[in-house]
Amino acid sequence: MLDREPDTVTDRPGLLVITDKGFASKKLETDLAMRGAELLRPSQAGEAP
Repeated sequence: MLDREPDTVTDRPGLLVITDKGFASKKLETDLAMRGAELLRPSQAGEAP
């Protein structure tokens, strides 16, 4: 989604993306942070909250 519509994030500084546990990915978190957005999702089993 972010590669197809990059303005989705860059046009909204401080965007908070709320997802479920299926989006647990360091790559996604890093990519969002580089674009100025933050990912909020539940912790997975064994992961610190």
